[in-house]
Amino acid sequence: MHLRRLSNVTDVDALAAEPGVAVRRTSSPVVVARSDLAVVAGT
Repeated sequence: MHLRRLSNVTDVDALAAEPGVAVRRTSSPVVVARSDLAVVAGT
């Protein structure tokens, strides 16, 4: 999800570095619902 204010947004960098993993920010509930995993950084 694309939230207005985030902390620790670099927490997902290690995950994004994994082969075959695509990390993206979105504001679309449909994209979140279709994802295999949703990470809310800083939580």
